[in-house]
Amino acid sequence: MVRAKFEELKETKKTIKKQIEELKELDKMKIEFLNITSHELKTPLTQIIAYLDILQNEKQGKLNKNQKESLKIISSNTKRLKSLIWDILDLSGLESKQIKFDMQPIKINEVIEDAIRDVKSLAEEKNITINKNLGNFPLIEGDEERLKQVITNLVNNAIKFTPKRGKIDINVGKKSYRLFITVKDMGIGIKKIYLEKIFDKFYQVDTGDKRKYSGTGLGLTICQGIIKAHGGEIWAESEPKKGSAFNILLYYKRLGKPTEAFTEAFSKRGGGGKN
Repeated sequence: MVRAKFEELKETKKTIKKQIEELKELDKMKIEFLNITSHELKTPLTQIIAYLDILQNEKQGKLNKNQKESLKIISSNTKRLKSLIWDILDLSGLESKQIKFDMQPIKINEVIEDAIRDVKSLAEEKNITINKNLGNFPLIEGDEERLKQVITNLVNNAIKFTPKRGKIDINVGKKSYRLFITVKDMGIGIKKIYLEKIFDKFYQVDTGDKRKYSGTGLGLTICQGIIKAHGGEIWAESEPKKGSAFNILLYYKRLGKPTEAFTEAFSKRGGGGKN
């Protein structure tokens, strides 16, 4: 009886293992398909954007009001398509570990300032105030462009969900060898049951108004991938109608032997800061 039960469990284990392997293979095939499709779409889309720019700047002749409005709609939807394609390429690159990170010594406050400048016009459209408490912290080793991509995405989301004339707080703090970045909004908030799911691929929280808060559902997944590649963590804290806070943890002291570039820049730019 016991042996029969053991054999049954053994077969069940084999079946589950096989199903897991099949699911992994399917997931791999899906990512490869998305990657190939995105690359194929990237080239013609780049040309479409270039010609749209020529038409909108009236380099091929004057446009009437209706033509300008039509081109504005086309341009807006083209940008959305471009965003989706670039997100898919980033996701597939992160999952296949094909993205190469240019790890250099950087000042995190400069990265955040650059990200804020990129989304400033969006905040101004809604009359949203962005409060910063950045301080002066030691250099960290990271990919400047990729970390900027993360901060830009988080602030962009905060703007999207914060009502007009609201505010967004961005704070940086240090504890021991850990550097904390928090982006807090005054948005609609997220129910506790959704907090762990928001970093899943293509997942979007049901806000009750999906048209208003549309997106690819990949932004936070990509943010998580980038932060993990830096050896850090990202998580969210939120309550419905009380806004959301997205937190990033990075290690400002590189564990192990620093690279030559880091050591050289650290001595030149100064690694001191607040404790």
